[in-house]
Amino acid sequence: STAKNVLSQKRAFVQQTYSIGKLYNFLRYAGDTLPPKFPSLKLGHRFAYDNQRNSYQDTAPNASSYYPNFFVSTTQTHDSLSTQLFDNEAFVAFFGRRKLTDTTGYEHTISARAALRHQYGRITQTAGVDTVFANLIEGVPQDTTFVGNDTLRTIESGMLVLHFENPPKSKINYWLDASYGLWGTYQNDISVSGRLFVRLSNKIGWLQAGGTLQSLTPDYLTNFYFSNHYQWNNPNFKKNNSLQLNATYYNPSLRLELGYQNHTIDNYVVWQPTGQPDQLSSQVVNISQFILRKDFTFWQTLHLDNRIAVQLSSNSQVPLPLWCSWHSLYWQSKLFKGATKLQIGMDVRTNANYYAPGYLPAIGQFFVQNTEKQTYYPIADVFLTAKVKRLRLFAKMQHVNQGLFKQKSYYSAYQHPAQDRAFYFGVSWMFYD
Repeated sequence: STAKNVLSQKRAFVQQTYSIGKLYNFLRYAGDTLPPKFPSLKLGHRFAYDNQRNSYQDTAPNASSYYPNFFVSTTQTHDSLSTQLFDNEAFVAFFGRRKLTDTTGYEHTISARAALRHQYGRITQTAGVDTVFANLIEGVPQDTTFVGNDTLRTIESGMLVLHFENPPKSKINYWLDASYGLWGTYQNDISVSGRLFVRLSNKIGWLQAGGTLQSLTPDYLTNFYFSNHYQWNNPNFKKNNSLQLNATYYNPSLRLELGYQNHTIDNYVVWQPTGQPDQLSSQVVNISQFILRKDFTFWQTLHLDNRIAVQLSSNSQVPLPLWCSWHSLYWQSKLFKGATKLQIGMDVRTNANYYAPGYLPAIGQFFVQNTEKQTYYPIADVFLTAKVKRLRLFAKMQHVNQGLFKQKSYYSAYQHPAQDRAFYFGVSWMFYD
């Protein structure tokens, strides 16, 4: 009851490009009198800066037996973690073109991009100094007493990044992304993902298939961490290897979508109830997901959208609900000669009972628990949205049905109640010439 977690985030981003050679008119539609220009070759540079700080405090940690250890102080907890990431990327982009018939305009054929990225990160966290041996602890026995000091650690890496695609409006659309770690913290990390999209016809629909192959270094904080209540040192964690495949069929005339996804993961990292990361190095996790989506329209204004997913996990360390469903019933119409678009309706979502993960606020991680299966019931939200030209408005009453069932509420995580009934509203107004 005396603990709090404060999270602050800042981000800055800038990108600049220089076009080389002649600029060509890109016609967006027939009769476009102000077509944008595009080059065949472009050089560029992008810079991004991310700063995130997380502070966890508990002014009376002794009042509860919630914490497994007390490494620094038994009277107060003040753990902090700050990360700064500087991301520089220099790139060259190529745009293929094809002249349109009976016009002076052109259209894109392919786009290719190659970049060299440099990432530099600074991680400042509370570290424990052994009061007996005066050395920075990394995996020392838990019966030692420490003093908490801020310690700076750095990560640095260079990566090669590639991208290739053809225009999205093509009958056969494809794209490919790839990255490879050349040196540093993420050396030899690889990620390759792609998608193939085929438009068969307006009546038959379209097909989409894709996949992602990755071999990535585990998150830095799964290797080393120290706080008042948790500490670990795992320098030998292996790269996380995963293969994700998906296929989707959609029929626009029937408003029907069928999809399948498969995830195979090796060396997956999970969190145990003790708050320690554990790599499943001897177990391959396989997850299969089947997705059905079907939308209905009645009298042109009443809509019923439905999405149901069935998922199977091969490992009890990665529990998932057997099924989940999302449903939206709403009335939609244009008013005042089409100047206003209005939606009024209700969203309902639910899922099967399962061993939902627990949550440890002191480290901000979800852990695997097989102690208690969480029970769920349909959660309903009512909403109203309106769009007037560039002005958007929305209002929503979340969990409006709370208290209507014998089960008064539900848990979003083990021993963590979900949010009660709440009201939200918002306004978005876009300004542009």
